Amino acid sequence: MRCVLHVGMPKAGSTSIQLCLGRERQLVRDMGIAPRQFVGGFANDYALYQKVVAVDRDGISTYLAGLRRDAEAAGARLVFLTSEMFFTLPPERGGFPVLLEEMSRHFEEVRIIIVVRNLRSFMRSYLRQLIDNGALLLHDDQLAVWFVERLWAFWTLPVDVVTVSFDLAVGDKKLLTRFFHVVAGTNRLVPEVVENATPSRPLAFMAMRGVIARLVAARHGIHVNSSVVDQARTGVSEDFDRIVRISEDPLLITRTLDEISQSLGEEIEKYIDHCISLVSVDRMRLYERCVMSDLSENEFTGLALP
Repeated sequence: MRCVLHVGMPKAGSTSIQLCLGRERQLVRDMGIAPRQFVGGFANDYALYQKVVAVDRDGISTYLAGLRRDAEAAGARLVFLTSEMFFTLPPERGGFPVLLEEMSRHFEEVRIIIVVRNLRSFMRSYLRQLIDNGALLLHDDQLAVWFVERLWAFWTLPVDVVTVSFDLAVGDKKLLTRFFHVVAGTNRLVPEVVENATPSRPLAFMAMRGVIARLVAARHGIHVNSSVVDQARTGVSEDFDRIVRISEDPLLITRTLDEISQSLGEEIEKYIDHCISLVSVDRMRLYERCVMSDLSENEFTGLALP
């Protein structure tokens, strides 16, 4: 029995992959992947991530044993685990080595798969999300270094690691087909899922909405991505759209927002330039190689640098 762990990276199609797993149950079964029950048709092993964070070996073992038992009952040949939150964990210490040990104990073959996105494109998307959460802090210039080093740390783990190029897959509009070819060795055409595409809003508007979201979260003592805060975001958007509709000069409002957004965008691009400039040449070479093509463990070994 094989076990494949998808660890992200963030902003690289994880939601599309997880929606596909939750909805295309027959297709998943046909690919030999164990079918699973997920709330709302959205596949995510966040519960396993929490056990890893807590270094709960017994909990991890019980979780994996249950998945193996269900997979065998379904006649599947592969158990697939997914959560982009795993990418945020240091793979060489804490609970992640425990997870790998337990995966190797419960399954004959273990593989980690990472979808890698162009660093500049990733940072733009990631920073927009931080802005919308009211959490953008530009004093930390190590963001690009952190992500590149995290990818390197996964590559050096003592298990099979494979990367899939987000940019190539999205370029030919076959992210899910390409991804599941690597996961399950299938050439089946997998329908794309793009429901997670974020509606375009000016950066200035997102910054305003993000501050309100952060204040609501702080007042209620809840996470900024909770349903209560999402409702607050929706309310801000609806109120703003209504003001624009009834305004005597709606173009003035939108032009002002666009001008502020342009200035904000220019500063963010400078920040991204600076962050990327801090990544070592050797590490950046590997990262760009992952972006340009899917990379297997053997190919990485040939590129490994001191």
